[in-house]
Amino acid sequence: MNTFAPGLTEEILTEMAKGFFGSRRHMDALLDHFLGLVREIRTLQGTVEKKGGDLHILLGEEQDVRRFYTALGLDANVLSFDLKGRIGPENDGLPWAWTLGGRFTKLVLRRYSQLKLGVDEYMHGRMVPHSTQSKRMVLSLHYEQLRKFAYHINESILKMEDKMSVSCIIRLAKSYADPGLLEKEKVTGAHCPLPQGEDCGTGLNESFAYQTIDFDSYGIKSFPELPSMDQARTTIQSFCRERLCREKAAIVETMAALKVASQRLPGNPSRSDHF
Repeated sequence: MNTFAPGLTEEILTEMAKGFFGSRRHMDALLDHFLGLVREIRTLQGTVEKKGGDLHILLGEEQDVRRFYTALGLDANVLSFDLKGRIGPENDGLPWAWTLGGRFTKLVLRRYSQLKLGVDEYMHGRMVPHSTQSKRMVLSLHYEQLRKFAYHINESILKMEDKMSVSCIIRLAKSYADPGLLEKEKVTGAHCPLPQGEDCGTGLNESFAYQTIDFDSYGIKSFPELPSMDQARTTIQSFCRERLCREKAAIVETMAALKVASQRLPGNPSRSDHF
């Protein structure tokens, strides 16, 4: 027999339903927002990879690129950069110097600086105006933030499945609607005879369960921390001098190709007139 007044029982069941479906709507919104951020950070990842390609074309073949990062103190065997280079325009024009070595070294330093800045912003964010409050500054989307967000979502999923499983809600609703019903189910065998503490309706729970986020499956890269320009400058200059001695012809060819690519940009003639 139901010991609650009909109106109170209905109110309790309504609130239970609101809580259950409200939690699922909130989780759906969190997951949709996460997927939107994944799309955004993939764009940022592509920007970093482009900056890496812009630098690597100056460094030589893949083994040369590995030597460059090793000289900077990084483990070249676990780099997440694509080590292949790309010929692309220099938006600020090629740097000027009296010698080929000077122009080459300046360009490598510039592109390393651009890569360093891109990696820092991608991994840790930068201060930008709030989307709706222009006077308020917030950190931009970044790798560390997104990984923590995925962890937060997973924690929420585990708590929700533990406290608000479908079978738990059904049993609770039955206990309010008809407290004697569960006892009848035990007698007739309809009640799930699992030991105390185990969940009933496992198949039903699994059908409605949210899957936790496997962050690594999204292919979102974690880039290495690059040394600052002050820390890296001498090493980079030494690398450039060594490469110029070994592969001057290749450097001349690369710089000429970059000059042609840069001159194709509207209103952006190269400031370096000879190689």
